Amino acid sequence: MTKNSLLALSLLCGLTILNSCNNADTSKTKAEKESKPTFDLTVAKNEIEEANRNFMDLVAKGDSVGLANSYTTDAKFMSAGAPAVVGRANIQRAMSEIVKSGITKVDLRLKEVLGQKI
Repeated sequence: MTKNSLLALSLLCGLTILNSCNNADTSKTKAEKESKPTFDLTVAKNEIEEANRNFMDLVAKGDSVGLANSYTTDAKFMSAGAPAVVGRANIQRAMSEIVKSGITKVDLRLKEVLGQKI
């Protein structure tokens, strides 16, 4: 593997980890804040798989803007051997470099989801 391919692969692995970032909705009503939170492993798995499919499609299309929009505005993108990239605009530039490196496919597979139902 070339150094650029290894860097691009590291960046994509970092993307996978950070791709699940999400801005929390702070406009909840009092009843919503007081209600007991629920967590469903099946729903979580389906949402992760959908995000992975979307991410793979964006890589295949070479859509660095779409890839960057998978992250929150204050996200940090970290890759092995490189400094952290902070913020969506900077992440978009990093994604553009990945696309320019020639990567056209990434295969994200969810093995299992662990957690406790609340």
